[in-house]
Amino acid sequence: MMALLVLILAIYSAGLMIKVQQNKDLAIVILSGESYFEPRGDSTMHFKLSEGMNIKILRIEGDWIKVQRVDGKVGWTSREVLEEI
Repeated sequence: MMALLVLILAIYSAGLMIKVQQNKDLAIVILSGESYFEPRGDSTMHFKLSEGMNIKILRIEGDWIKVQRVDGKVGWTSREVLEEI
């Protein structure tokens, strides 16, 4: 009986660790903003980010963060627009 409980706990823990690793680079948009093709304010705007949108963080360069929307579009936005989950 004890071995079964330990096995269940191990499986549950492994599943939890996998879920945490998958969600490691996620963020939520806290301020509506814009995403650009390059990490510069004078770059061309690529798409808008709406408040509450979930995005994935791909790379960080100073105050710029390269993000990916759920539809696959990738762009650069200011760090102040996001809150990491």
